[in-house]
Amino acid sequence: MSLRFDLDDRFWAVVPNRFPFGDHLTPEAWAGSIVARNADSRGTADPAVDVRAHDVARAALEAVSGDDEPGLLFWPTPRPAAALFHLEIADPLPWGTDPLTVLLGDLPLGLPPAVEDLHVPGLGRGIVVRAVLPAGAGEPAVALLGALIDTPALAIRITSEPTTTTMAGLADAPLRELLLGLRSVPEPEAEPEAEPEPGRPADPGAAVD
Repeated sequence: MSLRFDLDDRFWAVVPNRFPFGDHLTPEAWAGSIVARNADSRGTADPAVDVRAHDVARAALEAVSGDDEPGLLFWPTPRPAAALFHLEIADPLPWGTDPLTVLLGDLPLGLPPAVEDLHVPGLGRGIVVRAVLPAGAGEPAVALLGALIDTPALAIRITSEPTTTTMAGLADAPLRELLLGLRSVPEPEAEPEAEPEPGRPADPGAAVD
């Protein structure tokens, strides 16, 4: 089984973990497309902002380069600021496993996390979690947003990298919308080989027992 989801491209972009990826043959080509998209959303040319947007895109690529799955970049405004989400696909959770522990592990928290149940039709149930991480005196609060969906076939874990509380708040509703649009797609089955017509030799390229 594979997963499909519909991305609202006003907010989201898939961050490739390997290349070529779609029409993008290289990391620089993908980063350039993100910069162009950000410039289009601004409607005005600003080379300084383009440089910062390029830095955001390249940092996202570097962060997911060792992941097994592509990442998701949440970019809600024309400003060069985004939140990166990592996607992990694993075996279903063993019976009795606490999903919050799987999602956050032993991550130190500044406050108790806000946990809400989520049901994804056709897939399974899970949780969405908003957490605040410890911050030093005088430092701005740092937040994390994540979700874990457990299905009979697999478990889906999505977690943001540490980000601002404002960015986590902006991403909350779009993340839920993305999760509710998840759907499973059966793996394509191999088509049976056609039998040659009587009197016609078999295709020389076909396997012969």
